[in-house]
Amino acid sequence: MQVSKRAFSAKHSVCVMANSKQHDIVGARLMRKLSAMSNDSIEFTGYGGSHMKRDGLNSTLDFDLEMVPNKEFVTYRKGRNMNEESNAKWNPFNLVNKHFTRKTNHVYDLMMEASLPRRIYQSRPDLILNIGNEYMTFLMMEELLPYY
Repeated sequence: MQVSKRAFSAKHSVCVMANSKQHDIVGARLMRKLSAMSNDSIEFTGYGGSHMKRDGLNSTLDFDLEMVPNKEFVTYRKGRNMNEESNAKWNPFNLVNKHFTRKTNHVYDLMMEASLPRRIYQSRPDLILNIGNEYMTFLMMEELLPYY
């Protein structure tokens, strides 16, 4: 299926956050497709790895994706930042492992120290894409909600 190119009247901003090494590749592919469809009228901000940076990511936060653990399909064990209401809202399948959450909480703390939600809001993206690592995604979306 061929998708026609679309001309945008102004430069648009998309915040892409890749929460694992595998999703850095997915994010890079997505960025290439969006750029091609929009005639390169999209600016990409957020965070990711080398693949996304190569495809034009303006990094909001530089950190090593090696720090973010990859997650296997496992049963849920409550993390420190999740309560029942939040968990039911964001993750009805309960697929988070306690070892995974412990490592991810460290990365999350580094992001909060760098005021990442505030910095994302200040860049006023038209779209926020949070790719992979649903635990990190849920935590970040909870932090971004008060801004919107």
